[in-house]
Amino acid sequence: MSILRHVVASYRGSNDCTGWHMCQNTKCESARKDTERFIIRCVQAQAFGAELEAIERKHDLPRDSRILDLSPLIDDKGLLRVGGRLNKLKSTGLSSLNPVIVPNGHVAVLLVRFIHNKVFHQGRTITEGAVRSHGYWILGAKKLVSSIIHGCVVCRKLRRMPQEQKMADLPVDRLTPGPPFSSVGLDVFGPWPVVT
Repeated sequence: MSILRHVVASYRGSNDCTGWHMCQNTKCESARKDTERFIIRCVQAQAFGAELEAIERKHDLPRDSRILDLSPLIDDKGLLRVGGRLNKLKSTGLSSLNPVIVPNGHVAVLLVRFIHNKVFHQGRTITEGAVRSHGYWILGAKKLVSSIIHGCVVCRKLRRMPQEQKMADLPVDRLTPGPPFSSVGLDVFGPWPVVT
């Protein structure tokens, strides 16, 4: 996405590059963070259009809003964040005090999958805590994290109960009576020279 945004800016003439190309400027951290904010802004505008408009006009949020209890606010980058009473505390940063609100959808699934892999397939509580510590507040996070862990192949392998194999039927040679040493099985290591 950062490459595509850079190419669009090149055609508009808003940066030094021109035309379709693979630029090294898209690999820097600031370009990736800017692209991440752009994607989240688009998702928030699609899911919370009425809420964003009400906050920008300084009106009350609609009564049926899903984020009414979060007392949302818009930051200087245009992202919708969780409000609170700790806004004057500046020592820990904005992302942990006021996490970005992400609606439940494809972007939220991608974020949870990425963070779940980053915490090495830990359980629901650790994955959900890591999502919050990365600065995201996903609506319906408990159910989403549980469904992703339930569908994760690595987690299913790690948490599955060991299975026991059913024993096969005994062969006929072991069931029919006969003289001693008429049927003998040996388990040896390496080649066994046989002289007749």
